[in-house]
Amino acid sequence: MMSLENHYAMIGGRATVEQLVRTFYVNLNQIPEMKAVFDQVVEEPAAEWWEKHIQKLTDFWVGVLGGPKNFRGSPPMAHMPLGLSSDHFNRWLAVWEHTCEQTLPEQSAIFLMEAAGRMRMGLQHHLGIS
Repeated sequence: MMSLENHYAMIGGRATVEQLVRTFYVNLNQIPEMKAVFDQVVEEPAAEWWEKHIQKLTDFWVGVLGGPKNFRGSPPMAHMPLGLSSDHFNRWLAVWEHTCEQTLPEQSAIFLMEAAGRMRMGLQHHLGIS
């Protein structure tokens, strides 16, 4: 099994993670039920809001991969007011897995898909979603 630092370095560092995150949100927003979640929180100007969100989530995933730990925030608190269901989490995970498979080398894709699966379970537990 690779060390975290090797995943981060192997995929090309922050630039690759940022591209993964950007592609993920483009893909996610193609699903009307998922776009509706963002439509309730995106602030104007939307392009600035999305750029800030993408950078924050890039920080998050960079840290997961073993890069610099710059993420600040509480994922459960951020998701609490969104009215999410297990179906939202199913779609989120499916799109994340597809994006990882299309974007990353196999070992790194599997690593991030497994990490996302654990995060999904933790978030659902914190939010009281079965």
